[in-house]
Amino acid sequence: MNIVTAGSSLNDTDAGVTNGQSYFYVVTALNANGEGAVSTEVSATPHGPPTLSVTASADILTLSWPGWAGTFAVYMTTNLNPPVSWQPWTNGIQSNSGGFNLLLPTTNAAAQFFQLRWP
Repeated sequence: MNIVTAGSSLNDTDAGVTNGQSYFYVVTALNANGEGAVSTEVSATPHGPPTLSVTASADILTLSWPGWAGTFAVYMTTNLNPPVSWQPWTNGIQSNSGGFNLLLPTTNAAAQFFQLRWP
């Protein structure tokens, strides 16, 4: 399937993709002298927003998200009244079984709100 068929663009967006399905791409150039060599194949797997799971055990709260979202960052605030000031959460994030976990103590702590977002 051709994504870009004319012009001198060095990038393009493939908008007809499905989250979770892998796509493979090669590039060639075409001019009056014919078609050039095929590039090395690359792949991409689009994902929708990651699911953030929460579990509580004793005095530990565990936030978990899928491993493919490892470049996402956790942000925290203690107040949801505008203007909300979200700060990067810098305490230890652990990789675990293809996902990531953030363990939080829940005793004697002020209210804390978390969000997972693209940095």
